Amino acid sequence: RAYMTGDYTTALKNMRPLAKQGHRKAQKTLGWMYANGRGVAQDDVMAFVWFTVAVENGDRTAGRNLAGIENRLNEAQLKEARTLAKGCIKNIKSCPE
Repeated sequence: RAYMTGDYTTALKNMRPLAKQGHRKAQKTLGWMYANGRGVAQDDVMAFVWFTVAVENGDRTAGRNLAGIENRLNEAQLKEARTLAKGCIKNIKSCPE
């Protein structure tokens, strides 16, 4: 509800735990929040991480978002994002915040 009304600070508090429990919609939403700086500082690396995790968990629309973010990253950022995403996929609770 907080997300839908634009209360992104509250939405973030609710989304993080859900994302770390494996909810792909929450993971995709975190990616969007990072991509657009809603409730968090805009961070394309973290957007890539959460979109990747959502895709790995079967979210079909996160793939389109992932492709857009990938185009915004330079080579070093992409390497960092892929490393972080692999770690998150291996152990979702260890994902950076």
